[in-house]
Amino acid sequence: MESNFASELKVLRIKVGFESQTQFAKACGIDNSTIARLERGETKPNPKTLIKMASVLQSSIIELMVLAGYINMDLIKEYCRENGYDLVKIEGQ
Repeated sequence: MESNFASELKVLRIKVGFESQTQFAKACGIDNSTIARLERGETKPNPKTLIKMASVLQSSIIELMVLAGYINMDLIKEYCRENGYDLVKIEGQ
């Protein structure tokens, strides 16, 4: 079963111009087999892998951490509202 992260990773990869997993893996400094497993949803990326992919994908590390299930953005938004933090700055909009 393909995870949300798996399908989103493929969309993001293609969106920034990497048609092949091999090209993307090389740009990130990640093994091609790791990218293949991630896109098939067979494994969850570790935070170090997400950091390597973030700039190549032109995404924030927070966005990738949310997609990978490390961060629950709804809980963060609720916490920020309750404690007076500026959500615009946090969401990057």
